[in-house]
Amino acid sequence: MKIKDIHIYGFGKFTDLKMTNMHEFQVLFGENEAGKSTIMSFIHSILFGFPTKLQSELRYEPKEGTKYGGRMTVDIDEKGIVIIERVKGKASGDVNVMLEDGTRGGEELLRDLLHRVDKTLFQSIFSFNIHGIQNAHHIKGEDLGKFLFSAGALGTDQLVRAENSLQKEMDGRFKPNGKKPYLNEKLRELKHLRSELKKAEQQNEHYWKLKSEKERLEKELTDTQAEQALLHSMKLKLEAWMQIQPLKLEEMAILEELKEYEDIQFPIDGLSKLERIEELMKPLEGQISSLTDRLSVLAEELRSNIPDINLLGQEHEIIKAVESLLLYERLEHEEKELQERCAQLKDEELSVREKLHLTIEDKDLISINTSVFMKEKVKNAQEKYRRLDLKKIDLDERFNNEKQMLEEIEDKIKEYEKKLQSETEIKTLEENIRRKRVQERTQFTIFSILFSVLIAWGIFESTLPIILLGVIGLVFSIYLFNKKSANADHDIVKDRNQLGQLTQFKVQWTERNAQYERVLLDYETWENEMAKAEREMIELGKGLFLPREISLAYLSDAFELIEQLKKLYREKKMAIDRHQLITAKINEIVEAIEHQCNEFLGLTYSSIQEMAYTLRKRLKEEIEKNMAYEGRKKKFNELKEERQKNQLEWNHFKRKKEELFQQAFVTTEKSFRETGKLDERKRTLEEQLLHLQRQLKIAMLNEQEMESFREIADLDERIYSNTTKHKMHEENIPILQSDIAKVKYEIQLLEEGGTYADLLHLYKHKQSELDIGAREWAKFALAKDMLNHTIERFKNERLPKMLEKAEENLKYLTDGRYIKIFPKQEGSGFLIQRKDQQLFEANELSQATAEQVYVSLRLALAVTIYGKFSFPIIIDDSFVNFDQHRTKKVIQLLKQLNGRQVLFFTCHQHLLTYFSDEQIVEVGKEMGMPIK
Repeated sequence: MKIKDIHIYGFGKFTDLKMTNMHEFQVLFGENEAGKSTIMSFIHSILFGFPTKLQSELRYEPKEGTKYGGRMTVDIDEKGIVIIERVKGKASGDVNVMLEDGTRGGEELLRDLLHRVDKTLFQSIFSFNIHGIQNAHHIKGEDLGKFLFSAGALGTDQLVRAENSLQKEMDGRFKPNGKKPYLNEKLRELKHLRSELKKAEQQNEHYWKLKSEKERLEKELTDTQAEQALLHSMKLKLEAWMQIQPLKLEEMAILEELKEYEDIQFPIDGLSKLERIEELMKPLEGQISSLTDRLSVLAEELRSNIPDINLLGQEHEIIKAVESLLLYERLEHEEKELQERCAQLKDEELSVREKLHLTIEDKDLISINTSVFMKEKVKNAQEKYRRLDLKKIDLDERFNNEKQMLEEIEDKIKEYEKKLQSETEIKTLEENIRRKRVQERTQFTIFSILFSVLIAWGIFESTLPIILLGVIGLVFSIYLFNKKSANADHDIVKDRNQLGQLTQFKVQWTERNAQYERVLLDYETWENEMAKAEREMIELGKGLFLPREISLAYLSDAFELIEQLKKLYREKKMAIDRHQLITAKINEIVEAIEHQCNEFLGLTYSSIQEMAYTLRKRLKEEIEKNMAYEGRKKKFNELKEERQKNQLEWNHFKRKKEELFQQAFVTTEKSFRETGKLDERKRTLEEQLLHLQRQLKIAMLNEQEMESFREIADLDERIYSNTTKHKMHEENIPILQSDIAKVKYEIQLLEEGGTYADLLHLYKHKQSELDIGAREWAKFALAKDMLNHTIERFKNERLPKMLEKAEENLKYLTDGRYIKIFPKQEGSGFLIQRKDQQLFEANELSQATAEQVYVSLRLALAVTIYGKFSFPIIIDDSFVNFDQHRTKKVIQLLKQLNGRQVLFFTCHQHLLTYFSDEQIVEVGKEMGMPIK
């Protein structure tokens, strides 16, 4: 699964937030409180539902009433593009899922797409933050291995917490050598009770006899005390009746007198109410009279101080006109500056026109194309024309050089042709030389043979002079032959060298003549290019309204002057337009102030400032007058309202007074007061009756008892008889209590060790409590045993594959320093092997290395055991405690998770250097939001 797009309708601080085209490795950067946790919670909520109100997680409901929820577009391998939308509805929200083929569904379809993975499992395996990795810092040394094992098995420390919780529950109930645990205490109590039970068996029979005697005595005591209580109660009632008998007689007399006042009807506290009403009505009458007088005075003041309503109605316009005076002064100053600027621009324009020495109308000037493209075109044309001028100079120089060289070669050829003989003469000379060489060779041969024969004869005869003569003759013949041959060759070689040089000069003439012809062709090409360049220059000059001579000589300079002239024209036009606008605004301000003066002042003033000042002063006076008028008017209304209020109160009390008369069924105040006196006597009697009845009510006798006691003739004799019987019981009770105490003492002696039945019952009860506690301990022991079996099964079946990947990760993260992870043979935990084959417990590692082990296990768990679920891996600032090298290694490891999206949340700027700008989204700004 890959998250492609996120659209938050309303979630926490975000409203209508969109994130599109999310990358395979997506970094979400933002400062604290920027909203990273909100986006992470949004992803969890869309996939697994909003947290309910009973859960501790934040719901992130928007406070501004926007739509709660949003949607995500995800790419699922087997389903293609899927849109998941969840909005506020039932507890976890209403979800709508739409597949690429058009299939729609709800929560059930979403659970199928998520392979029935719930939120807890997803957060445990695929989503981890800094708190998970930092747990390795705070766990006790002996538990660190278990924590890492739990992280590798479940992604969290739930395994460690479960194991520790089960062991804690077991230790709280029983320890083999413990004293405080529940089962240990129960076992000690049972042992003690078993010994006490054996002692009680021997004294059991005598004990039950004493118990029976005690019960008989207690029953007799109870009966005596009950009879005594009845006698005492009757005595008290008779004495009470003796005291309340006069009160009962007085009650009967009052009831008889009250029958005379049965027809009187009078309101409660009627006379007091009448007095209070009259006391309240008298000051109200005075206040009403005083307020009427004050209202008359204020009405007169209001009539004599009415403000100018027309002037006040124009307050906004007057203030606007007066406040425009500052603008008026600024505009006057600007008007003067514009006049000076217009004059300056005219001078500059005249200067440019003089340099250009042409008359160009303004309408033509505006139509001239002075764009950068035209400027470049003019520049190129001017440059081309200049280059062709320079090329003409170069061609002239080449032409003269080639012509001179050609003439020099022609002179050399003529000179050598004069020196050389004709070809026939040369051939005749060569033929004579050959014949002469043949004769000389023949002569040389003959002489050589003769002198050789002479030498041979001298040798044969052993005659030295003959040998010398032969040798000298032979040498002379050779010398003479070589000298003649050399002279003949010299004459021929000399002629042939001159002929070769002549040939060479002719070849040079051919080459130079070809170059000369090429120069002439270059002249023709130059003339064509020059004509084309001139036409282009003249054509451009026409567009600038320039004559032919200026176009050819000063096209670029003229263009710059025209461009400058056009700029000056525009500036001058803008200045003139601005001047006209300012003049119109000044006139508008003056007219507005003059209009207000003519309407409300009616006088002539020397300046616009004086008019504005007078208007402001008059308006201020009328405003103050209006404020005073409004104050009086407000006071008038307040007094009027107060008088009306007092009048309403007076009328209210008058109605109350009339209601009192109606309740007493009278029409006059005199009749009301007479009836009130009779009502006071009636109420006095009723109060006396009530007081008597309260006294009678608190007496211990009820009405029936009082009626029965009224029939007793001799009350004193009845009281005396009752007292005598009560005294007899009073003397008998201490004797019974003494007998009971003796029996109880004997029973107590037997019960010091407990009776047999009680001890037996207590023993069975304690044994039952022990059985219940043992079953509780066994339940937790069984759960722990099942957990251990599960751990062993995990270690044997699923752990090896996960550890293989974890070892690969750890080796990469530690640059090969740690190479193996071995599960412990018993229970949970790991041993870590260093490259030197040394093994370490998890608590023996440094904190940084333990964190690297944790990361290795978590990533291995996600891609092996839970590899079939291709959910994104969500990481929230989990590596902030790593140094730069470890951080670089873990990020490189994450980038190697092919086929699985990684969402990396961070608030640390320095981590962004490991990612490209396209991968980074900054949270909390105007989101759309790649950093580029």
